[in-house]
Amino acid sequence: MRTRWFPYGTRQPNARLRLLCLPYAGGNARMFRSWGAEMPEGVEVCPVELPGRGTRRGEGCVSSMSSLVEAMVEETEALLDLPLAIFGYSMGGLVGFELARVLRRLYGREPVALLVAAQNAPSVPLERPTARGSTDEELSAALYRSGGMPAEALANDRFMRAFLPVLRADYAVVDTYAYAPELPLSCPIHLYTGTEDALVSERGQEGWRRETSGPFVVHRFPGGHYFVREAEGPFLASVSGVLRELP
Repeated sequence: MRTRWFPYGTRQPNARLRLLCLPYAGGNARMFRSWGAEMPEGVEVCPVELPGRGTRRGEGCVSSMSSLVEAMVEETEALLDLPLAIFGYSMGGLVGFELARVLRRLYGREPVALLVAAQNAPSVPLERPTARGSTDEELSAALYRSGGMPAEALANDRFMRAFLPVLRADYAVVDTYAYAPELPLSCPIHLYTGTEDALVSERGQEGWRRETSGPFVVHRFPGGHYFVREAEGPFLASVSGVLRELP
């Protein structure tokens, strides 16, 4: 299935499971294009393209969690003919968590697993610059320190003029997010963290345990907030293993 939300989605005739993939702040669906070849047979990878970037550059960005999840739910409903697992990286982890709760409220369906990378529990904010309280230079410097952008990209004025509004909108999604306690999910939660990630705290990691009545597993990899770039092979092998063991 290919739509503006899922521009790289593909159908597998014998699929048993779909993996919905949500990017980090400023990211787009292209980061997941190669994942299909690394996943077990029968797993359809569905990278999400959020408004305002990638194949949707001509659209306005969304800067609130409720608006983003509300729009995504309508698109995700069409995927519920198969069991659905959700993966989210950093900001994408929060979006995936809220999407899982809305799917439960509206359809009585939870994902079969929630996989989150480089993100504190929803009750514990990340400690980083905010969209409203930071200049472009401060946001760029913080992104560089966290490993999210190489120096040559930061020096490209044309690229940064297009990128920074997307980053600000995504940061605003997180900045204005208000966590509301609900009954825990019943699906397993798998948390992936970098051992040198200064943005994700021990308290933030442990907070995820309270968000599920099912299993909670932490997978640690060498690297910082964007450890997936340094440990992509072992990381994808771990994700593949988790999906292979799902009923």
